[in-house]
Amino acid sequence: MKKVLFIGNRSGVLREIGRFTELQIIAVYALRNSRLHRAADEFSWNIRLFTCDEKDAVLNEIASAEFDLLISNGCPLILPIAKLGSPTKLFLNVHPGALPNGKGRHPINGAVLLGEHYTGATLHYMDEGVDTGAIIHQEKMEITEDLDIGLLYRLTFELEALAFRIGMQKLIDSGFRYAGKMQTEKGSYYSRSPEDQGVNFVTMPNAEILLRIKAFGIPSQGVVGRIGDQRIRIFDAEAISNTYLLTKYAAQPIGSVALWYEDRLLVRTREGLIKIKSFQAQPGNGI
Repeated sequence: MKKVLFIGNRSGVLREIGRFTELQIIAVYALRNSRLHRAADEFSWNIRLFTCDEKDAVLNEIASAEFDLLISNGCPLILPIAKLGSPTKLFLNVHPGALPNGKGRHPINGAVLLGEHYTGATLHYMDEGVDTGAIIHQEKMEITEDLDIGLLYRLTFELEALAFRIGMQKLIDSGFRYAGKMQTEKGSYYSRSPEDQGVNFVTMPNAEILLRIKAFGIPSQGVVGRIGDQRIRIFDAEAISNTYLLTKYAAQPIGSVALWYEDRLLVRTREGLIKIKSFQAQPGNGI
């Protein structure tokens, strides 16, 4: 039986580990205030909560722990494998992207923002690079226009559990000798930035504004735009194509609110109008 140390912020893969009789979980490290932290009561294992500020302490604990497999899923820390490992230890990561595309901390946002045609989840060996290790198993799915970012997150996390389950069975069946498939293509990389999570109604084309809103359109993220002296965080929007409305508000100053009705805004842009369907006012003056 292989002794497993798990570290991350999501619970789906952890549940899958618990279903393998060949694996014994000896330690669980959960990022504080994460999905895994919120689901902690579901599990019988003692869970060690951590924050990124505790990086040195966590790495020291991992270095001194006795385990055969370290399995990472949503761990925000870069793990120095050469310092933590030994010839008898394997380090595995379950990544929410179809590597080599989607390297980095936020591949789900990046899949939308970079116009990827597919995404997925990958179980791979960890090495000294960031998401560059040999692939053990991967699941893919097409990105279609009807997938909002919230649904994409949900489906990708489901694929993580599936990729892990199938990939771990490969390892077990091979006596943990399966080498995996090396990543030979450069692929893509994405981590969120404040610049990407901002929109400018005066200077940006509608397509760019809407793409950014779609890429970050969940309550914990959103994009920030300014209307006059008010900043708003936007979660959902669409372009207006109605000729009457476009004509009616054609003289409205660019970057201003053309119409506020119920809980929605029509904002004048350089190319016409965008309907803001979900937003929160940020600290400052009112709209």
